Amino acid sequence: MNRDKYVVVKRQEARMKIMQLLYSLELQGSIGNKHEALQIFKNEYGGLIKPYSEILFKHILDNLSSIDEIIHRLSHKWDISRIARVDLAILRVAIGEIQANVDTEVAVVVSQAGMLARNYSTAESEGFVKGIVKAYGRSIDD
Repeated sequence: MNRDKYVVVKRQEARMKIMQLLYSLELQGSIGNKHEALQIFKNEYGGLIKPYSEILFKHILDNLSSIDEIIHRLSHKWDISRIARVDLAILRVAIGEIQANVDTEVAVVVSQAGMLARNYSTAESEGFVKGIVKAYGRSIDD
């Protein structure tokens, strides 16, 4: 397998696993417990491009409130509690990835977020998620 293809597949897998873990932590009500979340992450998912996935996951946890504020603002002030939990987890991963500057182009992040929404959420979610991530990408380019 081509090395570049391997990295892409592993990053796709890492995004999916981080999204699933964020979703699970949200449902359990323990998303705010960084220590517990990091321990679960290391036990379950630490082997997936470790530097990339660990940097991304830690960034999301460390910046959760500011990421949620961005989502709130770009979703036309929808209350975070009204956004489907899966969509919220996908948005947190995508915005966190752009913020963490882990050497991924915004267009790739938008595409991957759309793919996650298409595979794990509702038919309407893909457009909603991609719209917010695109808007965030444009806002940091200004």
